[in-house]
Amino acid sequence: MSLYSFINGLTFSDVPAHTQQLITTSLMDIIGVMAGATGNTTSENIRNYAADHYPATRLSSRLLFDGRAVHPMGAAWAGGFTADSLDAHEGHFTSKGHAGATVVPALLAIADACHAQGKAITGAEFLAAVTVAYETGLRAGVALMDTAAEYHASGAFSGLGVVCGGARLLKMSEEQFMHALGIAEYFGPRCPMMRLVDFPSMLRDAHGAGAYAGVNALFMAEAGITGAPAETVEQDKIKHCWDDLGQRWEIDAQYFKPWPVCRWAQPALTAVTAMLGEHPQISADTVTDIQVETFHESMRLQGHFPANADEAQYGLAFRWRHSSPGASWSE
Repeated sequence: MSLYSFINGLTFSDVPAHTQQLITTSLMDIIGVMAGATGNTTSENIRNYAADHYPATRLSSRLLFDGRAVHPMGAAWAGGFTADSLDAHEGHFTSKGHAGATVVPALLAIADACHAQGKAITGAEFLAAVTVAYETGLRAGVALMDTAAEYHASGAFSGLGVVCGGARLLKMSEEQFMHALGIAEYFGPRCPMMRLVDFPSMLRDAHGAGAYAGVNALFMAEAGITGAPAETVEQDKIKHCWDDLGQRWEIDAQYFKPWPVCRWAQPALTAVTAMLGEHPQISADTVTDIQVETFHESMRLQGHFPANADEAQYGLAFRWRHSSPGASWSE
């Protein structure tokens, strides 16, 4: 099955029941995360940025949990950043990344722009587009992992999922769609993930950049801008990432985080939680220090005292001062 046939021919009822459940749960998960993140500094800053620099034109989308009208590219920027700013959204083992925090806010921005122009999009159609965007975005992530030497953040690949789901909503021709894929990949953000891990900031997993890259590529292709072939889709050496499209579901490898922190910090938290369950006598007053044995990437979640929520969500351990007189810094 060609990629274009997949994105336009899929109906949500075609999807296996288990995968349907994952899609609907993931959609609600991302919306819930964005709702929970709306009051934080990152979300407030990016929404104000979008309102200042991406005013609504003939295309208009509302900022999520805000209501101000902006251009869909600004809404995608803000929505992706907002979802990314609370590290509670779902993840995916094979790509070592995430798709939903990019594709959901981007497709909501596109759908809202269509609605503002009187173009109705049904719930079933939106679910089909979300399914397409998740599945293709995750496969693009696996393809990037298989071909790139450097570990990239999710925004480096998830914009391709935005193009696939968005092309369906916008009813693009196959030629426009292929150009949009090429534009999204060519202009996609580099996103060197380990630099962000070493120096945590609001940039996070680059979902805002991926959402913007995908929406921008769709509009550029509609305007007649051509793009080079998307290598993470069309190279022979990554055919294994795409040749069972519609038969096997990459989204089935998704997981949901128990805690809103980086996935690499989750095993240590799981161990501590299990230990507390087995030994209820443990309390904060009886603990002097904690030693964690973990893998290299988790060790990169360095032991600094977090200055803000962004640093805290990328920190496995941090230095603290015990409240007793004369106590020294410890970990």
